[in-house]
Amino acid sequence: MDCKSWISTVDKPGSTLKHATSALAFPLNHGVTPDDLKCSADLWKNDPMNTQIPVSERRPHRTWIDCLPTPHLSPGPSLKIRTIAWHFRHALVTFCDDFHHFKPELGMPETVNQIPVTKTSHIPCRAMDINSSTNDGQAQIVEHICMQANIGDPTDFPSMCDVREHVMLVHGDLGTAERLHGIKQSRSIETKEVRRLQPVVFVMGLFHLQMACTEALWRMFIEPKSVRADPHSLYSQACQVRPHDSGRIGSKPGFRLIHDIAHHCGYARMLDCWRVEVKRIDNSWTTLELFAKSKPTYTDLVRLSLVLASTYVDKPAVYDKVFRNNSLILARLIQYLEITHALKHGDIGRVEETFLHWVFVFKSTGKHKYATHLIQTMNDLKYVYPEGLKRAIRLNWLCNPTGKVDGFRAIDWLVELMNLYTKVVYGSSGSARTFELILKQSPLIEIFRRVHVLIQDNFHMLHRSVRHAPPNLKNTLSVLCALLEKHKAHEIVPNRNTSPEALKDHFKDGMLVLQTQKGNQAQGEDEDDARGELEFEDLEA
Repeated sequence: MDCKSWISTVDKPGSTLKHATSALAFPLNHGVTPDDLKCSADLWKNDPMNTQIPVSERRPHRTWIDCLPTPHLSPGPSLKIRTIAWHFRHALVTFCDDFHHFKPELGMPETVNQIPVTKTSHIPCRAMDINSSTNDGQAQIVEHICMQANIGDPTDFPSMCDVREHVMLVHGDLGTAERLHGIKQSRSIETKEVRRLQPVVFVMGLFHLQMACTEALWRMFIEPKSVRADPHSLYSQACQVRPHDSGRIGSKPGFRLIHDIAHHCGYARMLDCWRVEVKRIDNSWTTLELFAKSKPTYTDLVRLSLVLASTYVDKPAVYDKVFRNNSLILARLIQYLEITHALKHGDIGRVEETFLHWVFVFKSTGKHKYATHLIQTMNDLKYVYPEGLKRAIRLNWLCNPTGKVDGFRAIDWLVELMNLYTKVVYGSSGSARTFELILKQSPLIEIFRRVHVLIQDNFHMLHRSVRHAPPNLKNTLSVLCALLEKHKAHEIVPNRNTSPEALKDHFKDGMLVLQTQKGNQAQGEDEDDARGELEFEDLEA
C-alpha cells in the first residue's frame, strides 16, 4: 500500500510503498469436528521430512500416473461427456430467446461432491508488518496467527489451547506453499511439533488456480504472434467485440478481461456448434430460430447435446486445420467454464475432476509449479490424508459469504477482498492514512462493514449495491456467431484454401512432457508463476 504520510528516517528508512500480510480465520463447517483434524502425529510418522525415520518407512513419491481416474467402463456417455453436454444446453437455453422456456428443465450439472449451502463466517486477523517473501517471514506469520487465535504449545505458553495433536488448514498461493515447505524442511530437526510447523497442512487457493487457468488460455491462444494473424483465432474474435481492449488483449491482460473473453467466446462457439449440427440433420434448419419452430422437446436437446459433446470438442481432423483448431479451442474454453461454474456453485468434486486436465495444460504452457502442486494435491487427497481430514479439506475448500446457491468463493478470493477493504475502502486518505493506523484497524474491517450496512438499512438507502445487473450479451454473441458462421469454424471442409497454422494440442503435449520428464520438478518457470500469474486490476467484489 502507498502511504504518502510516511517519512523516511535513519531508524526506519524506506519509501512510501509499504507491505503487510493479512489473514482470515475460518471456523470449519459442515460437521467437521476436532477429531477429524487429530492426525498430526499420523502424518508425521511417514512424512519425507521426518529425519527420525529410515527412508524405507517414508511415504513413496507419487507422480501424475497415480492421479489417473478409473477408466469409464459402464455403458453410455461418461460423466465428462454428460457435463460438457450440459454446458451446450446451458448456452442454448440461456442465450437463445427461442429456448428460454426450457430453463426450468435445465437444472444443474450432475453433482460429484456438493458443499452444503450455508452462510460461512470469518474472523479478520490483525495485519502483520512482516515480509512474507522469505521462509523466516512465513514462519513468523504462522506464529503470529497462532498467537492471535491462542493456539500452540502449552509448554511454551501455558494459557494456549493445545494444537500439537491436530492439524491447521492454511490456504494461500504457491508462494505461500513454497515458503512453508522451505521452513518446515529446515525446522524438521526440531523436537517440538509446533516449532517445526508440523500441524500446518497447506491447501491450494483456488482463486489463484483460476487466475493461472486464464493465463494458460492466453499463452495458448493469444500470445503467439502466429496465432494473432489467423482470422479464425480466439484473438481475432475477441478484438472484434472488444476493439478498445485489443492492445491489452495482446499484451499482459488482467484476469477479468480473459475471464470475460473465455465466457463470451465459449458461449458463441457452442451456439455455432448447435447451428451446424441442426443444419446437418435438416438442411432447412439454417438458423436456431428455424430449429425452434420445429418444436423440439427437452429430450431432443439432451440427445443432441450429447452428440455435440462427442463430435465438436477436442476432435482434431487432419484434413481440415480450421475445424481442428476450433475444436481444440472449444475444448479448453469449456474446461474453463466448467471449473468456474463448479467453483461458483460449490461442487468441489467437479472442481477436482478438472485438475488433471489443467495439469497437462500447465505443463505444456510453462506453468510447471502449478502442475507440480496440483499433482501433489491430488495424490495427498487420494493416498496420504485420512478420511476425516479429506472431508474437512473438501467441504471447507470454498466459503459462501452470502449463503446463496451460487455464492461460493475461494478462500484466497475473500482474503483479497478483505485486502481491498483494508487498503482502499476503509484505509483513510490524506494525512490520516498511516501504515500504523491501517494495521491497527485491520481486525475491525467486518465491524466497519456491518455498521455501514446497518445505517443504510435504517435510512432505507436505495441503489447502494456494487453488484450490477449482468450485461446483455445478445449483440455480442450475435457478432461472434456471425464471424464463426462466415469462416465455417465448426464445419469440416476438406482441404479448404485457408491454411492457418495448426495449433498445438496442449493437452497431449503436456502429457508427453510428463511422460518424458524425469520427476515433476519445476524448471525454467517465471518467478510470477509462484505468486499468481495474471494481474487482476478490477477484483470482483
